[in-house]
Amino acid sequence: MVNRAIEEFAELTANEVVPPSVPVLKRVNCIYVPASDPYLTIKWFERHFGLRHPKEVKKDTNGESLELGNGMELFILRAEKGSRMTFQTDVWSGPNFQMSMLSFEVDNIVDLHQKLLESGEVKLEELRDNDGCGIGFYFYDPDGNKFTAWELQTMVWRKAEVPAATRLEERFGFVNCYFHGELSGFIARVREGSRDVSRRIQIIGCSELRQSDREGLQQLVETFEKLNREYPDRPLRIVYRE
Repeated sequence: MVNRAIEEFAELTANEVVPPSVPVLKRVNCIYVPASDPYLTIKWFERHFGLRHPKEVKKDTNGESLELGNGMELFILRAEKGSRMTFQTDVWSGPNFQMSMLSFEVDNIVDLHQKLLESGEVKLEELRDNDGCGIGFYFYDPDGNKFTAWELQTMVWRKAEVPAATRLEERFGFVNCYFHGELSGFIARVREGSRDVSRRIQIIGCSELRQSDREGLQQLVETFEKLNREYPDRPLRIVYRE
């Protein structure tokens, strides 16, 4: 009986798939976007988002690639009219929600949203501030493909239980999608150029802060300004939330 159990266990383990020690899928090589008129869609992405193709695109093209800011490629490919990148879900933003399949990370999202709105050429939805989960909006290409534009933001708040006489390090909390900590941890990640750090910083409850801890608020802002002088190529943008 024992021997049979051992044999059965050996058979199971022999057929077991052992995952590789490192991920086999290294990165996304390119993303295919369906378009009834690739030329029109390519020019639309160029005009509104600054994406580029290294050569002149022919009007009758069946597809070409556009390069994103990080070098990844967006391949615009001819498809039947009505082919769209979306799926339906009940677990994201209410029942029967049409979910976008691509979320683009951007900088200065408020300015981008305003620019697209003023162009009158881009269908887009309202800007949504989701606090530590970022700020974003949905937009649609000429074929109705739905995309997300998103910017990471870090929320900063004054810890109510900590007295004003306490060190600045302990008075404020920081949180975003990837980071939850205090000032020193945030500064370290800024200096590392970590993805944990957003360029958009939103300080919560500024009206009350000006009354209860004006000095702390001033010191905090001066710390951000010092970081901006150290790293002028990736400055922090402070948003004051009353």
